[in-house]
Amino acid sequence: MEQSQVNLGQQLKVLWQNKWWIIAVSVIAGIAALAFSSMQPAMYAATATLMTESGEQRLTAIPSGISGGLEMIYLQDISNQIEIMRSRTVLEKAVIQLDPDLANDTTALQMEVMQLDDSLSINQVDSTNLVEITVYSTDSDLAQQQANAIAQAYVEQVRTLTVESIESALADTTQRLEELQKAKVDLSISPVLPRLTAQLNIAYQEISQVSTKLKEISPASSNQTNAEGTILTASQLASFTTRIENNAANATEITNLVQALNTVAKEKDFSARSSAIADIESQAESLTTRLASLSANVGTARESETNAQVRNQLVTIEEQLQVAHAASQTMLTQITTLFGIQESYIAAGSAEDSYQARSQAIESDANALNRIYKNASVLTGNLQTALEYVKEIVTGPINSTSQSLPILAQRVELTATNLASLLEKIQPNDDGDILLSYSELSEIELQTQAISISLSFIDSDLSRIQSLDTDANLAADLLNLQESVSIASNAIAGLGDEMTTLTENGGDVSYSSLDTLRQELQLALLSSDTGVTRVLDTAVSTSSSSLFTRYRGVLLAIIAGFLISIVIVFIMKYFDRTVRDGSQVKNLLGLRLLATIGAAGEGATHISPELDDVPPAYLESFRMLRTNLNLDPGKGKILLVSSPQPREGKTTVATNLARIIALQGRKVLLIDGNLHNPDIANIFGIGEEKGLSEFLAFGKEDGIFVKEAEGIDILPGGEPSKISAELLSSPKLKAFLEKARKEYDIIIVDSAPVADLTDTRILARNIDGVILVLRSNLSKIDSTRETKQALETVGAHIEGFVLMDERP
Repeated sequence: MEQSQVNLGQQLKVLWQNKWWIIAVSVIAGIAALAFSSMQPAMYAATATLMTESGEQRLTAIPSGISGGLEMIYLQDISNQIEIMRSRTVLEKAVIQLDPDLANDTTALQMEVMQLDDSLSINQVDSTNLVEITVYSTDSDLAQQQANAIAQAYVEQVRTLTVESIESALADTTQRLEELQKAKVDLSISPVLPRLTAQLNIAYQEISQVSTKLKEISPASSNQTNAEGTILTASQLASFTTRIENNAANATEITNLVQALNTVAKEKDFSARSSAIADIESQAESLTTRLASLSANVGTARESETNAQVRNQLVTIEEQLQVAHAASQTMLTQITTLFGIQESYIAAGSAEDSYQARSQAIESDANALNRIYKNASVLTGNLQTALEYVKEIVTGPINSTSQSLPILAQRVELTATNLASLLEKIQPNDDGDILLSYSELSEIELQTQAISISLSFIDSDLSRIQSLDTDANLAADLLNLQESVSIASNAIAGLGDEMTTLTENGGDVSYSSLDTLRQELQLALLSSDTGVTRVLDTAVSTSSSSLFTRYRGVLLAIIAGFLISIVIVFIMKYFDRTVRDGSQVKNLLGLRLLATIGAAGEGATHISPELDDVPPAYLESFRMLRTNLNLDPGKGKILLVSSPQPREGKTTVATNLARIIALQGRKVLLIDGNLHNPDIANIFGIGEEKGLSEFLAFGKEDGIFVKEAEGIDILPGGEPSKISAELLSSPKLKAFLEKARKEYDIIIVDSAPVADLTDTRILARNIDGVILVLRSNLSKIDSTRETKQALETVGAHIEGFVLMDERP
């Protein structure tokens, strides 16, 4: 952690040292960007808003669990729709819409498409199904036209794709319907068929027994006439006729209203649909009530009628009215369910992951409408049949000799025949299959419902005959027959609904659902209603040159220039071999940092005995150097001060080190060993005196040349010499140093630079330690390494280095 903090501090220090260069680069980049942006024309933006499909949507109800079910999917998610908007097909349509001549020039068209794509921005509005298409241009009118053209081209593209899908689905659906109408459905796989067959067998056996017994007990004197004639009056008959006709007309009107009702998947105004359903429901309730009343009136007339033939006709009419009333009740139930189905669809439409719920609602709606159509047809048909029977009744005295039991026996025999026919239709063939067409299934369904109603009337006639007959044996026989009829009625009860289920879902695909799908597809194709994709807001051009956008490029250029200059600084730092700080030298060369000498500022660069005008930090750095050298008193230690290159501060370090040691009261000898460029005499102001070079050249006593200044004994360098290496190799120097070691506490030798001269290497053989002086941003790492190796080669001991860091 500490090393990381040091490295970070070093990096920041490097940046601070180059701050003016970094600022200059950033400013130049900003000025260039400002000049460039001022020459650019004003930009305009035009945005068109589209409302798209929010996801998958089916056109109609298809049972989700049925294999082979058809479904229509308009579009995918918003991201895919945005890709379609940017597609080459849509952009080409938009370009050709603005300039039709480009349709014949492929090269120019592609160039326009590429330019439009470069200036185009398409984004989703938050998390909604709204998409904004924005075009930028220097021409405000062009930007507006292009944005609107792209939006319109996308809507047309969606419509084209959807219509093609609808046409394909419609053709497929029509073909499958035709196949279903022609093909036969195998009912042998139905799990409810065995139970249905068993129940029909029970009913058939019981009714067959009743038919046989009735034939046996019919009286032989059945030719007696009823001289009293018919009780039914002409006015009653006319009333029945008018009421049946009115109910039939009302049933037809309800059928027309149901056919005009939109399916829940197709409805856009659910409030209007609810009102329409409510109107249909009220009329169906009224019709059901009137049919119940009419059936009861006919039943009353039947019970009062004494003429067997007229009574038999009234029984048939009442049966037809009962079937019509049952169909009306079923239709009313289905109409009532439409409200709940619609509410489920609306609720599912606003919820997430509602695809399955919508599909179930659509399927339920289609099935309910199909049942309503079917029951309305049954209702109308039975009313027409009842009306025909009413018109056949002739009032007044009738001399018919028909009696109740023979007539009832005929009715029972007819019912048994119908049951036998029904059983025969659902019997397996030689291959074990039960193959029936859709029309045959519908006939079986209606036949089952008619048999159920007929059994209820037979039971009613048996009760009536028992109440009129005084023969105890006959009454007992009739009671036994009534029990058999009740067993048959219970056996066949509910089979009508089961046959309805088999009719609607007898095959691998529901016929009613496919038929409803075909109607929906045809309506969608005719109305061109292909979804909610449309242009919500057309584009209007506005200036995109806000204060921020206008100077955004300038700001980005300044930031880029700032970052690039920082990168360049670090790159230069990486490849720079200049000494930057003490830790760098320690890490790369393994030398000990003795002290870092900062700038002296406006104070004196030398340390006087009185310490006048010496900056405290400057003085303290030399005290640190003196302390780190760990100089023992009285040892006569000889230290050599040198540097790899000239002008690195070695003479300053040597003279000030001598001064700071002398302040401790120690006896110090300072020798100017730089015979190429001696300078210590000038620093201490002792004039042009003879020195070391003359001593070594002429062999005179050294005492003649040693001078005292500022409490320090100084041996100047003397006159510069071209044979400095030879002079320094003289045994006189070694003898002199050994003698000086005994007289002085510390001997400091200032030498020439190491890199280009051999003088320092010669001197290093006769001293105890070397102090290397380096200057930050001037000394080179490679040169310092060579200096270290050269000194170590001659056996010199390097005490460490002093870093002259005069940066502010």
